[in-house]
Amino acid sequence: MMFEMTRFKSITLLIGALLLSKTVLATSIPNEQLSQWVLTGKGFSAYDKSNDQVVLSEEPGSSGVMLISPSPLDENTILNFDIRPLTPESVLVTQINLSDIGPSKKVTFKKDYDGNMNVLAKEKESYFFAYHNAAHKRKPFVRKYPQKGDVQKELEELDKNLMTTQWYHVEIGKKNQTIWMKVDGKEIIKVDDPKPLHEGHIAFRLRGTTNNIAIAIIKNLTITP
Repeated sequence: MMFEMTRFKSITLLIGALLLSKTVLATSIPNEQLSQWVLTGKGFSAYDKSNDQVVLSEEPGSSGVMLISPSPLDENTILNFDIRPLTPESVLVTQINLSDIGPSKKVTFKKDYDGNMNVLAKEKESYFFAYHNAAHKRKPFVRKYPQKGDVQKELEELDKNLMTTQWYHVEIGKKNQTIWMKVDGKEIIKVDDPKPLHEGHIAFRLRGTTNNIAIAIIKNLTITP
């Protein structure tokens, strides 16, 4: 009888542990669904059905175009995706924990917002990862917004450029105070923020140069809370 009771207790404890455990699974975002995220700024997004990928592009006269998740994500989130800039002038940016300033988890833009950086830098909160940005005479970096003044400060900046107009697999994540970025499996940025941002949206941003618009292809986005 004692053996049976002990075995019963062990099984009960095991079941309880399994019920309390949390299995973290990555959620795959279908490419067609990604193309229908909230478009902000001047440009367009389109689903390329034949290649199962998303085309994101500026329009002439744009100051940037953004594709934003319709709902906020957990403050600790990992993104994985494939991306390819189609021209050397296409500057690629991904933002996480994007929201209006303050406790709000929402992010709002005026209808006539043209995609300019001033709004993102001074009126929104986010971690701003720029990784294909040689056209702006910059190297990959991450910034925390908002910031005051005209000179923007980086949390960390790479010492060289490493992306051209080909496919890359990018990982961007935040876990508690640590934020990071990997390109093709290699960690290129990792930094701690003692005052981490709360949950918010994610966004893909493109910006070209004075004479050339930006255009890129995105696919295979997964989100791991």
